[in-house]
Amino acid sequence: MNEIRFCDVCGKEIIRQRGKWSKNCRTTCSHSCSGKLTNPSRLPIAERFWSKVEIMQPDDCWIWTGAIVKKYGEFAMNGKIQSAHRVSWQLTSGTIPEGMNVLHHCDNPPCVNPKHLFLGTNTDNMQDALRKGRLNPRTGESCSWSKLKENDVREIRIAYNNGVNYSQLSRKYLVASKTIINIINGKNWRCVV
Repeated sequence: MNEIRFCDVCGKEIIRQRGKWSKNCRTTCSHSCSGKLTNPSRLPIAERFWSKVEIMQPDDCWIWTGAIVKKYGEFAMNGKIQSAHRVSWQLTSGTIPEGMNVLHHCDNPPCVNPKHLFLGTNTDNMQDALRKGRLNPRTGESCSWSKLKENDVREIRIAYNNGVNYSQLSRKYLVASKTIINIINGKNWRCVV
């Protein structure tokens, strides 16, 4: 008499003669499925990926629990390390067109919820970051490379209006003449009035 069981990995029906099963064996339909039980990297990509995601409510952030590098999740797929949110997009929405990025509506780098992701160019990404206040352009003294202080800029403008030329101001403040010209013309240090 035959006995019917189902593959522990893929669910395929397996028919074997009674007595041919060992008591504690895991039932698989093939060597390939058997290997997937012992080697997780042989699991289907989607199954391996979603097993590393903490899925909450449908509209909440779904947090990547696998490897994280510079705030973003990483996942090995097809022999390459890829950002987890990009893999999420590929698994749910298809291929990513060349030159496009996968961006977050939620601004949460480890989030892989497909509802929180959208495609955009590098420009779109920068504009999105600016709108959301993630880009904090440094101006004036807050720039680490600034040689001048706000008082220096005020003095330069007053001195220029009193007849001191660019090269004299350049030597006095140890900056390039072009810097002085840009200060006078309002291209640099616009924040100082």
